[in-house]
Amino acid sequence: MKWVKIMRQLFLYTVVLGILSACTLTPLEQCRANASRSLFNVEESIRETQKNIALGYVFVPADNAIGATYCQSPVTGRMRLCLQPEDGQALFKRLRIEPQAEQAKLDVLLRRRDEILTARAQCDVAFPAGV
Repeated sequence: MKWVKIMRQLFLYTVVLGILSACTLTPLEQCRANASRSLFNVEESIRETQKNIALGYVFVPADNAIGATYCQSPVTGRMRLCLQPEDGQALFKRLRIEPQAEQAKLDVLLRRRDEILTARAQCDVAFPAGV
């Protein structure tokens, strides 16, 4: 009986290892995945920075409810003036941005995006057959 249990466990380990080895990425796929992950993060930052420049302000977490505070609408996800915040609700304050600083940040992010796109294109050159 103990022998059957040991054999069953060995069989399961073998199957799991076989599945895991089949799921490994080729160097080309690893290269593209790293570039794509970085690209996603940079593009998200670009969108946020462009939104900040268009609005002229950002929302930052508020330490207290003194003064004008904002909260996020659970329905639309947009910020709204919060006159009577509920317990545990996250509060935010609106801060003006420095447009020149945000534009400089955007310029850096756009250059970084171009670098990542170039690096992703180089993956195909470095690993032509997915080797």
